Amino acid sequence: MYLLDVSNPKLLKWTKVEYDANSPVPTPRSYECSVYSAIDDAFYMYGGIVYTSNFSSIIIFGDSWVFHFSTNTWTLLSQAATPGSRGGHGCVMDPSGQSVIVTHGVFSNVSLPANSTWKWHLPTNTWTQLNTPAVRPVGRWLFGFFRIPNTNNYILINGRNPFPPVFYFTDMWVLNGDSSHWTQFTVSNVPIPPREAPTQALLSSKWLIMSGGDADGNLTVADTCKPPLICRTAVANPQDTNFFLKIRLDQNTAEWEDEEEFDHTTTPHRHANVVSFKPYLYMYGGMDWDGQHGIGEISNTLTWGIKIKDKFWDD
Repeated sequence: MYLLDVSNPKLLKWTKVEYDANSPVPTPRSYECSVYSAIDDAFYMYGGIVYTSNFSSIIIFGDSWVFHFSTNTWTLLSQAATPGSRGGHGCVMDPSGQSVIVTHGVFSNVSLPANSTWKWHLPTNTWTQLNTPAVRPVGRWLFGFFRIPNTNNYILINGRNPFPPVFYFTDMWVLNGDSSHWTQFTVSNVPIPPREAPTQALLSSKWLIMSGGDADGNLTVADTCKPPLICRTAVANPQDTNFFLKIRLDQNTAEWEDEEEFDHTTTPHRHANVVSFKPYLYMYGGMDWDGQHGIGEISNTLTWGIKIKDKFWDD
């Protein structure tokens, strides 16, 4: 684990967190979900995926952990959390700061993605499945999932079905945290072709940014990608263009616009991490692509910062 000091945007500094020598450590993984609790000054993590050395199969985790910064120790909360094994899912803290909303993702490498939604109560480490109606987003993974500021509502956007035939989603839904009801928004000016594994950040209740991702759409799945491997599509053109989505909550609509002045400010990227500290966005890692099928990804080591115009912070 590393911490990024952004107190000086022109001089970012990474610091490695040194775990206590007696602390257990979670198995290395990707596509987990995690949140920071300001109440506990702790980092909570659930699920995730690890690939075998030859990429022939995957292991999906169902464990949950907490890291306390006061002691620099990890604690295993559950070897098998109630929702089961899950990866590529979304999770975000609710307004109370005590519960995490967890939704969608994959729970197996041989079946359809999950579309259930759960609430994880951190103080008691208990799980409750939300009684969401039949009209809801279909199963997917690697999507954007954010709590709308100053509300108990949550945005779910894009993502994809990882199982053949691979399908990229361009839809947007809002979950009402009080009623557990999903509402689908009408989205216009959708970037074509659709983007796989972009970086996304919700800036306010009205604006969301999408950066990078693969924009080649549904191309041929590599012949070397056999079940039970979660197959990647053959892509050759990762993007660096930034798009903004203007959200109209009172109308259940949203509209994409291409913010051209931000084009080519970063290397092409996918799966990058992003966090916002107004007025900046900071992005780290992710992958470039060398045109190979599945294993030809190049990990980025750069950290980027970009100052977002005031109009996107209008809350």
